[in-house]
Amino acid sequence: IDSKKIKFLTPKEVLYEGSREIQVPEPGETAECYYVYGLDGKVRIVSTPGEAITIASGSAGTVIGRSGTNVWKKERMHTRNQIMAIAADSVTEERNSLAVCLDTILAYENVIKNSAYLLEQGKTVLQILEQNLENTLVLDLEGCSMESVLYYPDRETPVLAILADGSAVLIIGFNEQNVVLMNPESGSIYKMGMNDATKWFEENGNVFISYTRK
Repeated sequence: IDSKKIKFLTPKEVLYEGSREIQVPEPGETAECYYVYGLDGKVRIVSTPGEAITIASGSAGTVIGRSGTNVWKKERMHTRNQIMAIAADSVTEERNSLAVCLDTILAYENVIKNSAYLLEQGKTVLQILEQNLENTLVLDLEGCSMESVLYYPDRETPVLAILADGSAVLIIGFNEQNVVLMNPESGSIYKMGMNDATKWFEENGNVFISYTRK
């Protein structure tokens, strides 16, 4: 081959028509995002933990928060577990079932607050938990299946389930056939069949909230 006759098809000049400006976000402007790592090596980035867990549960994946916090992982769980530190509590004239559940979660994490008052002041459930649980990432798990949220009671973390009528219960345990619920309306802790509980939560929109420790 005569090297003098070789044609090099590499351009000597490249024209870039995009903007060269970099938008630096203001402090506090960056939203949380969630990384879904699949067994195939692919990584997806989504904006909500509920969507991330739904994707991961279908691909035996792992969910990690922006700060590196472990959020959820598809893995074998214990056959049974119950958060024994959580006792039954009842609604009162001052506290509805949602306030009782929030107070119970906060007390479990050694925080004493009047959730009924905070709700009356217009605070949302997520705001109350985010502002009072230190070193935790509060997770809006709406749309997740009940089976997938049992990941949290398996790790000694309660799950708040909000029903269509605005009332609430806590998922605090499970075994192979049942889910363990703390229901302030009845003031008791009891078991509900896995299939019945799955159907019940689906009919109420699968609205779950939990958290993970950073």
